[in-house]
Amino acid sequence: MTWPVQEDLPLEVPASLPPVEATGEPRVDAALDRLSELEGAPVAEHVEVFTDIHARLTGALADLGDDAADGRPVSDARPPDDTATDDTATDHPATDGPAPDDLA
Repeated sequence: MTWPVQEDLPLEVPASLPPVEATGEPRVDAALDRLSELEGAPVAEHVEVFTDIHARLTGALADLGDDAADGRPVSDARPPDDTATDDTATDHPATDGPAPDDLA
């Protein structure tokens, strides 16, 4: 299948990515730091980085939900360390709702 080209879309890629601002949450900041690895990397390598970032952020969000369920205020939650891996995503499912593809 051939997709039509939209002439009004910019085809230039920026020379560098904008800096990512720190959030103050160490696990989120560590995940977002991985975005710097994308600059200059072949697009085929982006999938691994985005997959890891997604897993880390999903784990951090799930842990915040666990802290709230324990009765502790979320602001008191402190992550034990920065060792989130792809395994985190399987330990803490992000949602019980429909997959993003099902929303279209």
